[in-house]
Amino acid sequence: MELHIPPIPQERLVGDKNLIKKIVCPLCTCIFKQPLMCNKCMNMWCLSCLKDDYFVEQSCPRKCENVQLLQSPPLLNDILSLINIQCINKLCPEVKTVEEYSQHYLDCPFRLVLCPVDECMKEMTNKEFIQHQTQCPTREILLKQYQKLNKQSESIERKIKEKESELVAFETQNKMLMTEIQDKERSINNLLQVHSSHT
Repeated sequence: MELHIPPIPQERLVGDKNLIKKIVCPLCTCIFKQPLMCNKCMNMWCLSCLKDDYFVEQSCPRKCENVQLLQSPPLLNDILSLINIQCINKLCPEVKTVEEYSQHYLDCPFRLVLCPVDECMKEMTNKEFIQHQTQCPTREILLKQYQKLNKQSESIERKIKEKESELVAFETQNKMLMTEIQDKERSINNLLQVHSSHT
């Protein structure tokens, strides 16, 4: 599953204030994410900030009509390359370029994560999680439960195999009895035929 990176608010952007204004969505006040531009007023907004109505009515948040919402101009990428981002995770002092930020957020030791064990779900930093993985008390309990269930499963499997062996032996014995009965029936029929021929 792809990691969701939270929107980056304007106050976490580092660089020329005039340039920062050009890369911040006026609706969410965060750095642009998949921006679209109105071909009339030339303003931009995040794709996620634009309501479906704008696409249906061919309008924009600035009330322009009969518009086309276009991909952002290449100039925006040039501006983004001049801006740095201060990590949004508390206590993290790192400042990264826009290009570096996604990977940093993923690896940031101060990013809050949840223990994936449903019975635990403790919130902690990435750094704490590394140790928690081997020491999670809930994990140990679940591991013991798993081992117990595994032993029970193995015991059940052994019993099933024993019953299967007994069933095979029973079927073999049943076939032998049926063969013996058929042989005896043939012998009796032969005796009856011989007896009939003499009378």
